[in-house]
Amino acid sequence: MNETTPTNNQVHGIEREASKLQGELETLMKQIRELTNSNLPVDKTARQMVEISEQLQRIKQNMGQLSDQSSEILNKIDKNVKANPYLYIIGAAAVGLILGKVGGRRLCR
Repeated sequence: MNETTPTNNQVHGIEREASKLQGELETLMKQIRELTNSNLPVDKTARQMVEISEQLQRIKQNMGQLSDQSSEILNKIDKNVKANPYLYIIGAAAVGLILGKVGGRRLCR
């Protein structure tokens, strides 16, 4: 495999990281809703808000890293396509032909 081509593991790793970050954000949003609707003492609420703020900072850092990784992979894909445009054109035509044949058979039944 060409070094400019991202591996499936890289792509799946980014997808897993994005899913994990989404879960963390949902948890934080739930915590924020609970805090704004609670009658907790001010000091406990303040501590929880600090914890949430720290978690948000970690999420922002992770999102930045995720963005950098995805940009890097997209740049690799772009370079590879530009280096081998006919290969990708032929590949896309082959995929279209196969999908057309499979889809055409299903429509005729």
